[in-house]
Amino acid sequence: MRGLILNSFLTLSMALGTGLPGASAYAQDVDREQLIQQFVKLQQGERAGAVEMQIARMILLKAPQANPNVTRERWLAIQADVNAAIDGVVAQGGDITGSLLRDGLANLSDEELQRLVLIYRDPVYIKYMSTMSSPIVLAKIEQRSQMTARQMSALVNSILEKNGLARVQ
Repeated sequence: MRGLILNSFLTLSMALGTGLPGASAYAQDVDREQLIQQFVKLQQGERAGAVEMQIARMILLKAPQANPNVTRERWLAIQADVNAAIDGVVAQGGDITGSLLRDGLANLSDEELQRLVLIYRDPVYIKYMSTMSSPIVLAKIEQRSQMTARQMSALVNSILEKNGLARVQ
């Protein structure tokens, strides 16, 4: 996921270098906060709170070990409570990805924000991002990431050994 977000930012950086006619005419009466909300929604889609949800799930996986007498039904109710609490955090704009996006938008002018929203609504960009998030491409990303991790591990360990140090995993 972090790779996809980084890829989105890199793609966006390249796209900002191109001019888009009509950007200043778009949403002239939309205030800055609405533009930011539009961009965050376009960037995240339905994934708002995904990082928080993953962290909460990892924490909850350990909870039954610490609380062995809790029934499955109660854990499901607790999971629902956690989900609702995370939804509340996201609704307040407190999710990490949304807040990072907001930080990244802070130095953009209203016109630049308008251009950014237009870029994210562009059919070619939408097609590109859809392709990049297809199961085939995601599998390739995962495979190449693992291959790169193995290569870097071998590289670092060879240098450590060359210097008389222990290998690391």
